[in-house]
Amino acid sequence: MVIKGALIPSWVDELIKEQKESGFLSKEPMEVKGSNVTPYDLTLRLWETIPKNRDKGPFASGLKVIVKGERNGKQVTYTADIVGRMAPGTGLPASIAALMLDAGEVKVKGVVAPEGCIDPKKFLAALLQRGARIHQTETVKSMLHV
Repeated sequence: MVIKGALIPSWVDELIKEQKESGFLSKEPMEVKGSNVTPYDLTLRLWETIPKNRDKGPFASGLKVIVKGERNGKQVTYTADIVGRMAPGTGLPASIAALMLDAGEVKVKGVVAPEGCIDPKKFLAALLQRGARIHQTETVKSMLHV
């Protein structure tokens, strides 16, 4: 399984990558001009100085799940996408999981991937009920084609 993500506008991805590569996301304190500074804390402060209306374009996020397998002797690829504002792909799933946990619907204890402890049918129903739009496709190919 491969999980990939990106932030729009693209400069955000680039800036985070550069900050990671240059050590600005380190939580190890270092001495700078006689003072101890944690690079991560400095980075958070710097992010606060970015003008709020820097980008006039849409703010968006995307989530894509691709499952590949075999069914009845054929290759099957199933894709589900959520694209749009940040809430459907980030905030809503977290809030739904928290509500399910509070309601006692999550029985597994410890560190577990969401797919190992949350009922997907209940979760997806709650996500759709809150306005998320999920685009789904299924592609079936004969295994005789190369």
